[in-house]
Amino acid sequence: MGFHGAAIATLLSQAVCLVFMVIYLKRKRLFSLHITCFDKADVLPLVPKAIPSVIQQSIQAVSTTFLTALVSTYSIIEIAAYGITGKLETILFYPAMALNMVLTAIIGQCIGGQRADRAKDYLKCALKYGCLLLLILSIVIVTFSRQLSGLFVNSPDVAAIVGVYFSIVGIGYVLNTVTNSFLGVLNGFGKPAKSMLLMIFYYIVVRMPLAYLLSFLGFGLNGIWGAVLISHICAVAASAIVSILQFKTPK
Repeated sequence: MGFHGAAIATLLSQAVCLVFMVIYLKRKRLFSLHITCFDKADVLPLVPKAIPSVIQQSIQAVSTTFLTALVSTYSIIEIAAYGITGKLETILFYPAMALNMVLTAIIGQCIGGQRADRAKDYLKCALKYGCLLLLILSIVIVTFSRQLSGLFVNSPDVAAIVGVYFSIVGIGYVLNTVTNSFLGVLNGFGKPAKSMLLMIFYYIVVRMPLAYLLSFLGFGLNGIWGAVLISHICAVAASAIVSILQFKTPK
C-alpha cells in the first residue's frame, strides 16, 4: 500500500492508543471531565502561560522546514541525506525533550513549596545523567551514522553526507540536552515566555540566517551543518545565563 499504508498504520496506532487510554482512565476512575468543570476564572489565567508553550512547539518545525528548503537547493542526494539525519536525530532529541518536561513539572513543585534548593539539586541530577546518556548515544550515532543511513537508503553518497553531518553536529546533542534542561527550569519557574524567546533566539535569529549566509558564501552543506552546531553553542550559553539569573531572583 506504499505511503497510504504508512498513513493508515499511523492513524490506526494513534486510535488504538487513544481508546486504550480512555478505557484505562475510565476503569481507574482517576478523574472525570465535564463541560461544567470549566470555570472562566480558572482557565483564563492559564492562557498567558499556554501561548508561549504553543509557540515553542512550532519554532523548531519552522527552523527544520527552512533548512529543508535550503538543502533542497542542492540535489536529491543531499535532500535524502538530510531526511535521514532528521530520523536519526530523534534518538538524540527525545531524551532532552523528556528532561525538559520532567523538570518543568518537578521544578514547579519545588518552587511552589518554597524549596529552590531542591530545584537546584534536581537540575544538577538531570544535567549529570542527561549529559552522560547523550554523550554515549552521540558517540554511537556519530560512529555508526554511515551504516545506520543504510537502513533508509542504500547509497554511499548519502551515507557520506550523513557521516559528515554527525561528525560536525555530534557534540551539539549534549549541548542541546543542557539547553533543554535549562528551558525546563524556566518553564517550572512559570516563565515560559523567557523559554520561548530563547528558542526564537537560537532557532530563528541564529540558526536560520547563519545557515543561509554560510551556504550563500560558498561553504555548502558544511556551512549549514556548522550553523546548526553554532546555534547549539549559542543556545546553551544563553539559556544557562538566563536560568542562573532566574535562580537568583526566583520570584
